[in-house]
Amino acid sequence: MLNILIYLLHFLLEVVRAGQRMTPEFLFIQKYNGKFDPPELISR
Repeated sequence: MLNILIYLLHFLLEVVRAGQRMTPEFLFIQKYNGKFDPPELISR
């Protein structure tokens, strides 16, 4: 249970930190897939 909360907090921090590099569409796709890919995949 605590691990899930830590993961969600980390996810939110990553979203905020990388918010300038991500499009809303990308964030929606990641949320829909239920996973968060590393930023390297953004610069395709």
